[in-house]
Amino acid sequence: MMRQWHAAAIVVSFLTPAAGLCEDVECQVATAARFAPVYRLDYTSVTEKRCLPGHPATVYEQRKAGNDEDICEDDVTKLENVPIFYQYEECSSGAVVIDYWIWYSHQPACLQIKVSGIMNDEYGAHRADWEHVVVHIHNDEVKKVRYHQHSGSYTKHRSSVEFVDTHPVAYVGQDSHGSYHDEGGTGNCLYFQDYRRFQDPQLKVDGWKNLISIKNHTEMPEWFTSPGEYLDGFPNPASLQGRSGCRKPSCDGLDSWIAATEVCTGKSCGCRKSDYCEDIKFGDITDTKPCEDTSFNDITKNLLDQLHSAQVSGTSALRSLWAIVLPVFLHCW
Repeated sequence: MMRQWHAAAIVVSFLTPAAGLCEDVECQVATAARFAPVYRLDYTSVTEKRCLPGHPATVYEQRKAGNDEDICEDDVTKLENVPIFYQYEECSSGAVVIDYWIWYSHQPACLQIKVSGIMNDEYGAHRADWEHVVVHIHNDEVKKVRYHQHSGSYTKHRSSVEFVDTHPVAYVGQDSHGSYHDEGGTGNCLYFQDYRRFQDPQLKVDGWKNLISIKNHTEMPEWFTSPGEYLDGFPNPASLQGRSGCRKPSCDGLDSWIAATEVCTGKSCGCRKSDYCEDIKFGDITDTKPCEDTSFNDITKNLLDQLHSAQVSGTSALRSLWAIVLPVFLHCW
């Protein structure tokens, strides 16, 4: 059974640092708690076993004990104990950037294709994942939030962000567990179309309740600096340090998409919804500057051209057809 462990400095008074900057660790903890996100989960997360957020210690202890089975969290009562790992950084611009990471022990498939005797393939499923939300604070207020999903990210100005008191809201995708600024989705593997339907008030994580600083390496349990082999190949919390921060781009992902339908025809389209393009560092204090829209992409013509060039038959033909269609329409990795 997993040992119960909680961060020591979780219950904090919501201090208001002067000019948004901190002079001691206590202030940093209070600031991280005050502006931590609220994670709102899709209502099918439990009923359809889409896997809830969890604790890396669970995977660590199971793998170290020799258990190699998939670990899909489904106990709603444990959401109160889900830790949020954070990094506090003060930028040269005078802003504060705080990164928040949440752990998932498993990501389910966003699509399964079964053709008797020919195919039985899953797409998008893999063990373990870190998901990521970043806030930019200036003059004691969240000014913008960067949401990460799939292999990309985008930043929204505070005017487009929903808040619960001082806490920005992150809507979590049903399958990929990526974060978004809004509800929606049509329920497929397309970049922006993962279901995000918050209907059950129990299915949320209040990010300020179990905060753990990734800079705190003293007196931490073994799992905090665990080798990747015990975390299904993913980095331990301590090694998340320096992966983001003030100088990271405001978005990632400029693949082709169809603007009218917001369909991403590439693998990563985060910048297409960003209020700040990739040339703007997240810690910079600037006006919004979206990336320039691209012209319509005739994906139908592109798809037909590829189909006509595929000179294959039988099972190979079916697999080759799927290999052409899938990267265009179903990006869930």
